[in-house]
Amino acid sequence: MLNMTFRPTSVLFDKGTVREALRGAVRVEMGLSLPPRQQSAYMAIQALRAEDVRLYVTPQLLHILHRPSNLPIASPLLPDLHPLTAGRYLRRWARRLREEGVSREDAFIVSYASFGLDERAESFGTDVVLTTDVALKVHYETHFDRLMERFHRMTSQLKVPYRDAGLPTLITPEELLDWLFA
Repeated sequence: MLNMTFRPTSVLFDKGTVREALRGAVRVEMGLSLPPRQQSAYMAIQALRAEDVRLYVTPQLLHILHRPSNLPIASPLLPDLHPLTAGRYLRRWARRLREEGVSREDAFIVSYASFGLDERAESFGTDVVLTTDVALKVHYETHFDRLMERFHRMTSQLKVPYRDAGLPTLITPEELLDWLFA
């Protein structure tokens, strides 16, 4: 459940969200209507760009966006995106997420949201993961108490600042729009 009074200061985009938003951007440029999923992803990213929210992607997704075939479409978004680098304990937490049934790729996204480093801002982790992966969101929320327990057990043994890491909130673009415009 979303805390409606909380405003995120940092959001990590998953690959599916960026893909749908960019497909939507192409359709907007062509003057075509957007399917609901593309419209919500496109509008959510545009809304976040208008807010004072730091927008993140993984290095792998940034690499995909810089490919020559994607660059013309992605270039308007790139100046607002900041890559997170793999921080200490990122792989350890991803491994534990995998043990809880989270897919490899999804485990890394959630791990980047907890332990990804932004060297420019001298910070790590994000408040929110924006995802179009409903199965990931359902699994994460269903097992959240267990994940939180494991996360706390792991981080309580770490040194500061890693001891202060947190688990992100996973939300869909539709939920984000409802949240921002409630």
